[in-house]
Parts: sequence; structure tokens; C-alpha cells
Amino acid sequence: MTSTITVVAHVTANPSSVVEVHNALLIAVDSTQSEEGCLHYRLYEDMDTQGHWTILELWGDEDALTKHTLGEAYKNLSIAIDGNATVQVFRLAPAASVVKIESVINPNFWLGNGLP
Repeated sequence: MTSTITVVAHVTANPSSVVEVHNALLIAVDSTQSEEGCLHYRLYEDMDTQGHWTILELWGDEDALTKHTLGEAYKNLSIAIDGNATVQVFRLAPAASVVKIESVINPNFWLGNGLP
């Protein structure tokens, strides 16, 4: 069964390396977006804190993500930011739970309060 892989990476530059890390991230984004199996790869900058970025990634399957991590764009980014930034990477799957959480709001609350 093929399923997409979602990855979120948080990058925090050392204060003296913000410009260098930012430039390396921009190059990586341009290179990665054209990789086979890359469905979404976008860089977001923290609006409140300089030198903090988040990369949101969506890969067609595990093979596509593996090829990415072995590819040139990934290697070049790793080299460029090594020692200049910290990176946290999270591989995400849709949350599913067998535990049913009971709502603390009475569902009838919405009736008559302006909502259908």
C-alpha cells in the first residue's frame, strides 16, 4: 500500500548565520520541488523570530522520501547548515485513535445560537 509521507522540519539558525542559512534553504527548496515524488515542499519563515523557519513537505511514498535524503539537494543543505543551525525533523502520520473522546460541549448548545 502506498501512502504519502508528511514531514515537518524546524530550522533555527545561529544568530551569526541567519543570512547563510536562509540562502541555503532557498537553494534547497528550488532544487527539491522538482524531485520525483515531491508533492509539496515549502519554506515558511517565523514572522516573529528572525532565523526560524519551518519546511512543510509531502512525499508520494517512503521511496520518494528516501531518494530525497540521499539526493544532492539534501546533502548540499546539510553541509551548508552544519554547525550554523539546529534542525528538528518530524515524520507525521494522520492521527488515529481507538479512544473516543467525549465532547465537553453539549451538541445541542449550537442549536438556537446562530449556527445550524
